[in-house]
Amino acid sequence: MEVDSQRLILLDVDQTLVSLRGGSAKALNSAFEEVHGIPDAFSGMTFAGGLDLPLMKEMYLKWQLTPGGSGAMLDLTDFKLVYFRHLRELLETWTDGEVCPGVPVLLEALASEPDVQLGLETGNFRESAFIKLRRFGLDSYFQDGGFGGEHMDRTEVVASAIAACQERFGRTYSNDQIIVVGDTPSDIRAGHANHVQPLAVATGHYTADELREHRPGHLLQDLSDTAGVIGLLLDR
Repeated sequence: MEVDSQRLILLDVDQTLVSLRGGSAKALNSAFEEVHGIPDAFSGMTFAGGLDLPLMKEMYLKWQLTPGGSGAMLDLTDFKLVYFRHLRELLETWTDGEVCPGVPVLLEALASEPDVQLGLETGNFRESAFIKLRRFGLDSYFQDGGFGGEHMDRTEVVASAIAACQERFGRTYSNDQIIVVGDTPSDIRAGHANHVQPLAVATGHYTADELREHRPGHLLQDLSDTAGVIGLLLDR
């Protein structure tokens, strides 16, 4: 029987592909202080599985920077420009960040598969996602995806990633041809909500046992076993 090898693989960025070990929070704090004069504004915030748009909405409400405290979102254009500058400058000399285990070899192997396309499903703004990937030489593997600077929920990010990648690559993928790879329960839930298979990796803030509770299709400690991961992703 012929095996269907067409796949759209959507990957999270932070703690799945790369780990900045506090770099994102540092750049956000620096940018917020420059724009609004508030130091350490993001102190105590939880980032794992979160999205940049609702995070920023929460921050602007917390510091009463929305009109009348109404919750209406301010124009983030200026803040994003400053944040992206701080993130680029920080990553030029940031030594605490690293690529997650097995990622470069796996991406190279998947990129060589003619029936496999790669996309992003990330809580980052589009620009900051690619700034992070570019720092570690991984940006060339990705053309499009879904981004947390455009949506309020991870389910919407995955749905947007599917639509964007189908348009980009000029084909329609069935649900069983799409896999979401991430390190948080949010990634798993978003995969299930979109009726596609989630593959969870315990390379972030959640243990394998914690991720298992959310019923991922597959669960790995990390992505270092290239042949094994490809076997799971491509049903080989």
